[in-house]
Amino acid sequence: MAPEMLHNRKNPRPTKYGITVDWWSFGCVLYELVSPSHQPLFATEKATIDYVTWHCKLSNTVKLFPAFERLNSSVASLVAGTFSPDVIWV
Repeated sequence: MAPEMLHNRKNPRPTKYGITVDWWSFGCVLYELVSPSHQPLFATEKATIDYVTWHCKLSNTVKLFPAFERLNSSVASLVAGTFSPDVIWV
């Protein structure tokens, strides 16, 4: 589930979300298809929050998320490009 949707589950004043949620879902499916293990990238809510936290800390660097390092560099770039969390709530 995209971070925006997780945020809305716990927020009494939910925010609107749009196409970024669709890209997040597409990225999850794409990762499962191309990863060597074919396992979900974010199997738990905590895993999603951990990614958002990691993304916020390293947003000014070019470092890949550790799970993407096992992928071909072009595929890793494509997959990573689908995950741009709305970080205003972290």
